[in-house]
Amino acid sequence: MIIKSAQSLVETVIAAGLIAIGIVAAMALSTRSESQTSYAKQLAEANRYAVQAQDYFRTARSYHGWNAIATKITADALANTTTYCLTSLSGDPTDFFTLTPANCTSSDIVPNTRFTRQVTIDSTRYDEGVLSLVITVSWPDKVTRTTNLEMELTSWQ
Repeated sequence: MIIKSAQSLVETVIAAGLIAIGIVAAMALSTRSESQTSYAKQLAEANRYAVQAQDYFRTARSYHGWNAIATKITADALANTTTYCLTSLSGDPTDFFTLTPANCTSSDIVPNTRFTRQVTIDSTRYDEGVLSLVITVSWPDKVTRTTNLEMELTSWQ
């Protein structure tokens, strides 16, 4: 009788251990899922800020014309590259000419967010009527996350 009782106790301990492992695994999966959901939301928001910058440059080109935009960008360029920190984007296209070349620092965030946004413009193909832009949006997480949007502004009219 004692042997059967001991077997039942061992079986109970093993079953409890398996249940505990299952619960821990389910919790770990849930935490991982929440983390991925949070990252996906942040990435979507970062992409939205990148698209805003893309629209800003397209609007500036349409409003001022290729020559004015290209002249401003190439005048600000060092070795055919210009970088602007875009903490905020005005709805007024004339504000384009107030952009000052600078890299973003961790304190240059888009207002009321945790994101930094900058654009790096390569004017190597300026003579062909092309400016290549890379819009980078970054945000702190367990590591610094970034998303890039590449586009070209052309001299079409």
